[in-house]
Amino acid sequence: VITELIQKNHPGKSLEEFLCFIFKKILNVVEVKNNGSGFGTDYGADIIVTYSNGLPILNMQENETMVIQVKSFIGNHSDLTAVNQILTAITQFEAKSGLIISTGDCTVELEKAVEKANLEFIERKENRRVFLMTGGEVASFVLKFGAQELLDI
Repeated sequence: VITELIQKNHPGKSLEEFLCFIFKKILNVVEVKNNGSGFGTDYGADIIVTYSNGLPILNMQENETMVIQVKSFIGNHSDLTAVNQILTAITQFEAKSGLIISTGDCTVELEKAVEKANLEFIERKENRRVFLMTGGEVASFVLKFGAQELLDI
């Protein structure tokens, strides 16, 4: 129900802007960039997050990049386009990781496509990874980091 409310009140690009606002509130996030629109111009990254990784002592922190592909769905998310887009974005922006966020419910096909992408990174000995946040996980994320903004809907 919460995910449906998020999807309904933040259609299309508005969902990306809403998620950017929430990512800015997360500890160790250094920068959040809303990266334009359309696969031809954003190279598969709707949002680019730079975050600090490591211990905050002796210069042991490094900035890393995570690219995010946002999909606004109702019901099951079986479209695998997002996986190809996030892989393109990881390469284009030399990101450490990619995250697919979908308001739709995860399907076996989507889960398997993400698993396959991660296995290919392992086979190539690349220290990169694709993550998936769907349905109720999106609601939990928004409640944890942006509850006040959700109440303002």
